[in-house]
Formats: sequence, structure tokens, C-alpha cells
Amino acid sequence: PLFLEVIATKRRTLGPNHDDLAVALMNYGTLRYVRDEFAEALPYFEEAAAIWTRTFGADGERTLIARDAVAGAQAEIGDIERALIEIRAVVAARERIGGNAALTSALNTYGVALDRAGALDESCAQFRRAIANTTRLNPENPGQSRWTRALLGRCLRRSGDLASAESE
Repeated sequence: PLFLEVIATKRRTLGPNHDDLAVALMNYGTLRYVRDEFAEALPYFEEAAAIWTRTFGADGERTLIARDAVAGAQAEIGDIERALIEIRAVVAARERIGGNAALTSALNTYGVALDRAGALDESCAQFRRAIANTTRLNPENPGQSRWTRALLGRCLRRSGDLASAESE
């Protein structure tokens, strides 16, 4: 309830296109997302993405963060086609900008969406790309890839490659 009150106050006092409103929307969407309330999170991510698209453009850093979240929520609620369209665009933008840590996040979202689509080979490939990107960025800290390795392990298990899944 407090989040919703903050959002309403920001909307009323700052207007419908303010950066602070978009931040609050993303934070509330994230709360709903981590509680597995994906359908409830989606409209907050979409509104934040729309605000940031108007402010920073479709490939702005904050916009891409929100678009990644939109794709993740879409994938989780079964809107796979839209999720794949969105996350492919985000990955392409991230690759144009440069392979930073945010590319790893987008590749993980892409892998999850492909997994939900039943495209397990492609899904595992995206997780491997994410691991390679993280390793390139942090060669002295291979532990940075733990979450992606867990996603890859799940993908490999679902693919029937139990030995590789166990090693991940």
C-alpha cells in the first residue's frame, strides 16, 4: 500500500512523465515480480518503459532496463511472442552499446524467454553467451556468473543433458 501511495503522490505532484515516477513504478514492479506476481508487475514495467522512452529514447539506459523487465514479465505470463520480440531488441541495443553487465542481464532474460518457448538449445546458448560476457568483464571473479550458471544448469537438465547440468 505504501508503494502505491508513493506512486500516486509522484504522479499527482510531478506529473505523468517524471523520472522519479518511473523509478517508483520500476521499484513496485520489481517487488511484484520477485513475489512471482508477474501479471501484476507488467503494467508498472510498461509504464516506466514508456516514460523513459519519451525521456531518453528507445535505447536509453533506463529504458533498456525497463524493457528487459517488460520482456521478463511477458515471458513469465506466457506472452512468449511479445517477450521474444522485446528482448531481442534489447539484446541488439545492448550489443550496439557494448557488452557491459547489462548485456548479461538481457541475455539471461532472453534465455528464460526461449526456455518458456521450449527452444532449449537456443536458451542454453544465450546463457552461455551471458557467462562469456561476464567472464570477459570480470576475468578475476568467475563467481559473478553463478546465477547464469544456475539458469544454464536448469536448461541443460530440461534438455536431458544431466551430466552437464550437474557440473553447472
